[in-house]
Amino acid sequence: MEGVRLAILLCVYVLHITSGKCPGGTYGYQCSYNCNCPNATCDFRDGCRNQTCNRGWSGPTCQKYNKALGKPTSASCVHLHQSPSKAVDGVTIASHDSFCFHSAFNDASIADAWWRVDLSEMTQIHDVTIYLRTDHKVRRNGIQIYTAETDASPPAGDHCYNLTGKEDGTDIPDVLNVTCSGNGRYLVLYTTVKHSGDTVPILDFCEVQVDVCSPGTFGSDCDTYCHCDGEVCDYVSGICPSGYCLPGWKQDKCDTECIPAYYGLNCNKKCSDRNCKTDNSSCDHVTGECVGGCLTGLNGTDCTQKCTLGKYGPNCNQKCYNRNCEDDNSSCDHVTGECVGGCMAGWNGTDCTQKCKPGTFGPDCSRCGYCDVTCNVGDGHCPGDCLDGFTGDRCDVDVRVSSVTSGVIGGAIGMAVMLLLIAGLTACLIRTGRLTWRSSACADPKDGRNMTVTDTGEIPAHAHVSGVDGQDYVELNDLTREEDKMSTYNVIQN
Repeated sequence: MEGVRLAILLCVYVLHITSGKCPGGTYGYQCSYNCNCPNATCDFRDGCRNQTCNRGWSGPTCQKYNKALGKPTSASCVHLHQSPSKAVDGVTIASHDSFCFHSAFNDASIADAWWRVDLSEMTQIHDVTIYLRTDHKVRRNGIQIYTAETDASPPAGDHCYNLTGKEDGTDIPDVLNVTCSGNGRYLVLYTTVKHSGDTVPILDFCEVQVDVCSPGTFGSDCDTYCHCDGEVCDYVSGICPSGYCLPGWKQDKCDTECIPAYYGLNCNKKCSDRNCKTDNSSCDHVTGECVGGCLTGLNGTDCTQKCTLGKYGPNCNQKCYNRNCEDDNSSCDHVTGECVGGCMAGWNGTDCTQKCKPGTFGPDCSRCGYCDVTCNVGDGHCPGDCLDGFTGDRCDVDVRVSSVTSGVIGGAIGMAVMLLLIAGLTACLIRTGRLTWRSSACADPKDGRNMTVTDTGEIPAHAHVSGVDGQDYVELNDLTREEDKMSTYNVIQN
């Protein structure tokens, strides 16, 4: 309940500050103070400061009230028409006795004189103001003031002040303000003094005011505001009965805002501990509000609260159960909402809230194969046929011959053809004698097989052929040249 009450107070405060006005002639913190000036035209922060106050109200902010005004009165005796009610009618003119109260003086048996006002309820009385007659000053001396809880015959109650001075009373001011601390329902003025020229004790004065501060204010002029958590402060001392202040105010009189960089209840929260999305330097002393909003995963006026269970993300407006996780959706990280076990087919992203684009499938949104229609978002299977050149359940097997493969095959065929041509030409040259093999260089030099044959098929003159003399070689050489000519001719003819 305490948390709810505090939240309500903060809401009222925020509404008041943000709207810049209070309804119905009120002002101040929580709009809890009444404007006591004409037409209730007061500033929403400063009230009626420096304005004329309504009847019965006074002070710079019109928060000091004369509680005796118009209240029931009584007296020990009355002279003619100068009734005791004249002392609470609000008229402070003291130049003529017709505006004042006057006790009887024509009865020699009178031993004392008293006047009493009923404040209608128990009141913490502090300041009493008496407007005395400007003539007959001698009667000022010796007046006693009492506070009483009952209407028992005076002098009953607590004696709180004595008016004393010179015998002729000339040193007592015309308007007397006295401190008369005490709790009571009644305020009593009493005397037993017989003054010079009077045969009985006499009281005569024009107005009596019992000034009290309106709830939530204190001080001699009731212009200091207290912000207590619970009952209002003592209007004299300013101390809060509960000992606690409302958020944003310092103890013990709760009349001073938290120092900069602190806020909240008892001013014990640091502005730097908030989690504002923007700069932390702006910090309301009551709420600590982050004007620019909170970091992801946090909320509250001052951005110090994690998202409640089941929510996450910016402003905690994402719900865990709206994700598309492969595993449990009931709870999640308050910042990212991460699906630890991965996403369901067709979804991706940290929190699995991003739907795969058309043409993709599976938990990682892989690209579909070459289907003639969009593949199944779950397993990627093509519900229709594959495009030309592709096969498989997902139409992802490429059966086309690539340009690289074609080049390799073409090159291989070309090389094979070239090798065949070379082999054929070589064989042809060998058959026609245009190409012969040279003997191994490792054969016995005395062996006739170790001969050098020229490109024309001739054996050099210096070569030695076993069993062939010089003349035989010449003939053989000529014969060979003749056969060679014929072979060449046959090749050409063929």
